[in-house]
Amino acid sequence: MIAQLEEQVLSDGGHYECSPMYSNLKKIINGLKSGCSLGITPDGPRGPNQEINGEIINIAKLTGASLINVSYSCSRFIIIKKSWDKFKIPLPFSRLCFVVSDNIYKVDKNMSESDLENLKLQIRDDLNHIQNLADSSL
Repeated sequence: MIAQLEEQVLSDGGHYECSPMYSNLKKIINGLKSGCSLGITPDGPRGPNQEINGEIINIAKLTGASLINVSYSCSRFIIIKKSWDKFKIPLPFSRLCFVVSDNIYKVDKNMSESDLENLKLQIRDDLNHIQNLADSSL
């Protein structure tokens, strides 16, 4: 059980607030280097849906942070049809299932472009796998 959850929200810089994107990237990098954990939507903030955005790979490469896939599903939800990713909002009293991958991904600073692309595909496939696990459990 989580007794207390303290979080800081950083937007994508321009989508929700007017600060430049580089200042949020700097906050992300500084936070990770100082030991903070961070959750990032890997296909966001603007898509394409279900595709890993290369920025999470670059952030991990710059900071040495590990990447761990987490996904969820819910039994009852509404879909925001006008959103690029068909975002699901759980309805009250829904059952939720969270799945955390067993895989931990490290990005070596000296990885070649082809190795980085292969890693991106591995992360995408793993994320889709745990999403399917979450969906099928409800």
